Amino acid sequence: MDLPTLKRLWDRDRPLIVTGLGNDAIIRSTGAEVLGRDWGTRVPLRNGGEVIVTRNHHWGSRWFTDRNRALWSSFVIKLPRGNIFFAGDTGLGDGKWPAEAAAHGPVRLALIPIGAFRFEPGQMGVGSHIGPIGAEKVFAGLGASRAIGIHWGTFRLSYEAWDTPPRLLREVMRCAGYAPGLFGTVALGKTYEVPLYAQPSAPRPLGRDCLDSAAVRALK
Repeated sequence: MDLPTLKRLWDRDRPLIVTGLGNDAIIRSTGAEVLGRDWGTRVPLRNGGEVIVTRNHHWGSRWFTDRNRALWSSFVIKLPRGNIFFAGDTGLGDGKWPAEAAAHGPVRLALIPIGAFRFEPGQMGVGSHIGPIGAEKVFAGLGASRAIGIHWGTFRLSYEAWDTPPRLLREVMRCAGYAPGLFGTVALGKTYEVPLYAQPSAPRPLGRDCLDSAAVRALK
């Protein structure tokens, strides 16, 4: 919601902009055209796909006096060879919304937050943000083939070290028994070729003993 950036993107590309209800008024102030939609709304794309506004879990506030007056959302982009899921800025909440998104079809690629979760020593999650442990639950709930971690390392929003989210994510995925490379991070400026959808294997439960390792305890 950085308005100068959104204005530059609009002036350069004239993209289709879809957002949750209430955010459209803010974005429209830049001169951009935008569609504000409720959960469950489908917006058709010219290539035959569609954007579906889906549920996630957060609170909204931009000017201190507008608490929860805009709809926080995630998005499913339906495509012929597997969907893209963008979780947005979210906490885990009731944990049911990943399955709701997966009901729209196989998720070929998920973009899931992994950072800004530690506000006291050793904390592994917070109500409005997902840490790597919660991110693995979202990944499993989506039945996603691949995922990329987002919402980390750009702005200082919490107290974990900047590289703690990807390092902890590697330990979480190892403990859950996933093959390497299914859910990780991509360096800024690098491209990522998304493989075709493949049915993921079921994870094993995250054991406390597995995560109680020297590598995890060393993370700040």
